[in-house]
Amino acid sequence: DPIDPPVMAEEFSISDISAYPNPFDEEITVKFNSADVENVTYEVIDALGRIVLAGNANGDTIVFGSELKAGIYVVRLHNGNEVHSLKISKQ
Repeated sequence: DPIDPPVMAEEFSISDISAYPNPFDEEITVKFNSADVENVTYEVIDALGRIVLAGNANGDTIVFGSELKAGIYVVRLHNGNEVHSLKISKQ
């Protein structure tokens, strides 16, 4: 029986992550590249470690912020076992 080659994680990796403007007043845009955007999810975590926002990316751009209070947050992008974190600040 032939053995299937292992699937390389790079195929579905998240890269080129940016957030702007950062710090922000009203809304922030998080952009990223992924060959597998439909499976990317995100969480926004406050300074106390609580998940205050979460959802599916539904593309390579996530826009949010008006619902957040001023403070420091961490945005986590997930794609399977891969996790990327980005610190953002709302003024």
